[in-house]
Amino acid sequence: MKWLEQAPRVDTAVQFGRPWAQGQLDAAGVPGIRLADAALAHEARPLAYWADGTVKWTAHAAVVPAATEAAALEPVLAGAFASEPAPVLGSERALSDALPTRPLASFEGGAIRVDTGAFTVTIPSGTQSAGAGSQTAEARPRKAGGELTDPFTAPDGRQLGDALRLVVSAPDAQASVESADIETPGSVRTVVRIEGSVAAGGTELLRFIIRLTFFAGQATVQVTQTLLFQDAAKDRIIKGVGLRLDRSLNGELLNRRVSIAGDTAVYTEPVQSLYSRPFSGDNPDYARQLAGQAVSETPETAAVFAVGRQNAVWSNFRLTQESEDYFRLEKQTKAKLLPVRMGKGHRSQGLLYAGDATGGVAVTLRGFWQKFPAALEVDGMAGDSAAFTAWSWAESVEPMDLRHYTDECHVPSAYEGFDELRSTPEGVANTSHISFDFLDSSPSGDWLWELACERQQPAQPVCDPELYYSSRAAGTTWGLPETVPAGAAVEQRLDGLVEFYTQEVEQRGWYGYWNYGDFMHSYDQYRHQWRYDLGGFAWANNELAPNMWLWQTFLRSGDARAFRLAQAMTWHSAEVDRHHFGAYSQLGSRHNVVHWGCGCKEVRISMAGLHRYYYFLTGDERIGELLSEVRDAEHALDRLDPMREFYDRTPDRTHIRIGPDWSALVSNWFSEWERTGHTQWKDRITKGISQLEAMPHGLLSGPTLELDASALDLHHLFTGTEGGFHMIIAFGAPQVWMEVAEALDHDGFRRMLADFGRFYALPEGEKQRLTGGALDDSHFSWPSMATGMMAYGAWYYRDEELAATAWKILLENAGGGLTTPFAASLQQAQTWRPVVEHPNVSTNWASQWGLNAMLCLELVGPPGEPRWANHPHDLTRITN
Repeated sequence: MKWLEQAPRVDTAVQFGRPWAQGQLDAAGVPGIRLADAALAHEARPLAYWADGTVKWTAHAAVVPAATEAAALEPVLAGAFASEPAPVLGSERALSDALPTRPLASFEGGAIRVDTGAFTVTIPSGTQSAGAGSQTAEARPRKAGGELTDPFTAPDGRQLGDALRLVVSAPDAQASVESADIETPGSVRTVVRIEGSVAAGGTELLRFIIRLTFFAGQATVQVTQTLLFQDAAKDRIIKGVGLRLDRSLNGELLNRRVSIAGDTAVYTEPVQSLYSRPFSGDNPDYARQLAGQAVSETPETAAVFAVGRQNAVWSNFRLTQESEDYFRLEKQTKAKLLPVRMGKGHRSQGLLYAGDATGGVAVTLRGFWQKFPAALEVDGMAGDSAAFTAWSWAESVEPMDLRHYTDECHVPSAYEGFDELRSTPEGVANTSHISFDFLDSSPSGDWLWELACERQQPAQPVCDPELYYSSRAAGTTWGLPETVPAGAAVEQRLDGLVEFYTQEVEQRGWYGYWNYGDFMHSYDQYRHQWRYDLGGFAWANNELAPNMWLWQTFLRSGDARAFRLAQAMTWHSAEVDRHHFGAYSQLGSRHNVVHWGCGCKEVRISMAGLHRYYYFLTGDERIGELLSEVRDAEHALDRLDPMREFYDRTPDRTHIRIGPDWSALVSNWFSEWERTGHTQWKDRITKGISQLEAMPHGLLSGPTLELDASALDLHHLFTGTEGGFHMIIAFGAPQVWMEVAEALDHDGFRRMLADFGRFYALPEGEKQRLTGGALDDSHFSWPSMATGMMAYGAWYYRDEELAATAWKILLENAGGGLTTPFAASLQQAQTWRPVVEHPNVSTNWASQWGLNAMLCLELVGPPGEPRWANHPHDLTRITN
């Protein structure tokens, strides 16, 4: 184990995933897993299973002190599953009383009661059933007004915070909470899932799924807020969306403070200042106020306090991040009076603390400046109760605008999809992460800064790349970085691409609530700008699997840059780029100026295989939910034929391309099979493979087939249909299929994959001869995107000539000579400011070059040095 970047800055809780080799761990052994530091509160749960039923991935939750060494988090098997006794760190600490054993959440009287040891809170359930392993509950009526919880109460009876509630600023908006359930039970970590909707004037604007995560002993509630929008919300109706929590206040106004995290430190102001005209010189009590320390009047300071109490009382404070480069600070004495500007800054770390001498609440919003416009505010500091609000869309800026950018399609000129205007935000989502920390004393500014940094980028435990690779639990289509000279140039290019996009996100300002995490699609070398306004050349919407490229880059290298790029892209593309309900449910939108703007709605964009990496690395419940959401996406193809421009469907059959449509379905079914162990999902895959094997040319028997979505039957039309064979393999299909072939141990499927790769590289005459003239070079565009499949064919048949061909094609399409670093191929250009550019870059090219290069390195070795990957079976050499 290691920390992705650094150890926790404060005492906190973490969650991470750990892979296991097939046969290494049975499900019965998961509850017995402990950490190397056995004194740490910890629990494990299975995330996925191998075909033989043994555990493939586990998720681990632990409560850790600041600066904990990563080695302390190493999962250790117990009993029959332990290969050898493992050293135990920190064993000198007492274990019996420190480790929690009771469930954090339980059903009591029709509600969910959570007791972390640091506070208790009741959540009206409104449901008849609970999560796995929990008890049945009697339904209890929900509260009106968007209240998600009852008050948070300390063990001594003090109220730490009032009800947590959702706030939507829109005309006549009314939030309705419909249900709550214990999604993940546990004694160290538990998750409560709350679902509801918001209507305005009787019309539903959005739905919400809010997850409250609690950890043993932690006075913190972590909130994952998912908003799912209706088409009715598109026309600037929603002015703000936030989460609000009230806290009672006590004591003198002079001992109330507000602290805000700015660019590099925390800034504090008292609600009522002791700084005054008569006492503007030496004023130690005022200095204590600014340090967040309590002050008390003495006979010697009576005059200072008397004058200070005549100062204005500032009741409301607001931090607003208006863009990725600008935030403003304001405060008010009363709601209807003028807000006074406190100052401005660049990028806030997204924390606001307010409280009195007995403590207070720190609220943080992750991705605060990256997902602008966002705001944190506290109102009512002059009264008996203050309201803390985390605005994921700031109420004080322009309303949310979800309209399309044009009222017509631009297919020939701007690479948009079909001539169908299907731009709608119906069913698109956005997820925010908010934390409320209840503090029982007034913290220092330095500690609050550490808390802000920790909440903005939580410490993430990860495994060494060698473990991800040796377990084979994260796929079979990548290997560890090459260390031999022949591979150095390829590795340099792979690293250069990650660095280029890391810098490009910043240089081009790819930030904002709806945009953060995405890359642009293609570059305009004349404007020295990405084609942000040109239809299908604008936002990439994970076209050609850039997230898969980034995740595999992280897995093989441990590169934190790749992890953070892929993490942001996962949250964006899994939520924003697809429709979660409505007419296009389970489908994603192809690349466009507006993320939901393209008329092509595709299963390739919503494919589970793009996001399962993050699920296994973190165990995140929302991502797991999204994987299951597409498990039966074949019905979406039945509702909207992906080849409707070219072929008329029959009443019983739609159309499906072997890739990227069937390959996406295989990814969805494989994800569901490995996560649940239910063989019905495996059977869907093997049925399709058998039907393809029976067709005249295997995977080359298309690209387009007919699909009976109810029976899951594939029907051959003729070889050489519309669709393009590069489309079969350019969206992650090789990565999906090769892993599935090994999971199934299906040599027939391996052979089909190998034959496809070998065929792609054949001369045109051979293509025609082997297919009776049905296929020629016109069907096979972008051979560089097929080099990974060629490498697979070379590996399978031990064909050194084919391996050399794959590398020759890939290196000729390397975006410039490999003899120099990628950065050396960049150029200086001038727009309204200087920029650094690669004039011919596209995210399609970068993603596919990266994925295919990793495949070639793993399967056939570096250029000019064939080194075959291990194969568990004897090879059957088959020739046409």
